[in-house]
Amino acid sequence: MILVLKEFDGIIGAIAGGVIGTVSTLIATQLLKRMGKLNLFIKKWEIRRPQLDGYGGTSMVNATSCNEAYYHITFNMETYNGSEIPKIMRDVKIAFYKDKKELFKIVPCDRDNDKVIAGGFRDSQEVNVLNFEPKKCTTKDFSFRIDDIDMLDNLKEVNKIYFIHTNENKKVKKLFIRKQVI
Repeated sequence: MILVLKEFDGIIGAIAGGVIGTVSTLIATQLLKRMGKLNLFIKKWEIRRPQLDGYGGTSMVNATSCNEAYYHITFNMETYNGSEIPKIMRDVKIAFYKDKKELFKIVPCDRDNDKVIAGGFRDSQEVNVLNFEPKKCTTKDFSFRIDDIDMLDNLKEVNKIYFIHTNENKKVKKLFIRKQVI
């Protein structure tokens, strides 16, 4: 038996080496496909407040101070998925900080999924999960309101705003948006 194995020693070694090479190539290929990441770019940040018009109604105008009772904020984000597999975002929030202390968080609404009701009223849905296709740039529009008394009181102290989400690996990621609300 040993003599037979010795005769096939070269063949067995070649087969084992081929299997190890194939498996290592497959593992390396899968790792390389996952290497890319999501690149996020905030392109537009617009903060508006209501103002009484001359006809008994209200219209939205650009906010110039943090002394109002209500704000409506919209922003646009470009996302590029540099990997070769789909990427996702969960638990999307906008976080407001004073230095390193978190003051409050808000879940933004996905304006791309708004429903227009009665000719102009927008029914906005909070962001749930966002999917991004491989090697593709996507533009998303978001909005949220700040009308809570505690949030409005803290708004003047805000000096850092972040876009926060959880990725497909359950890691929390933070993207700095800007220093102040207005």
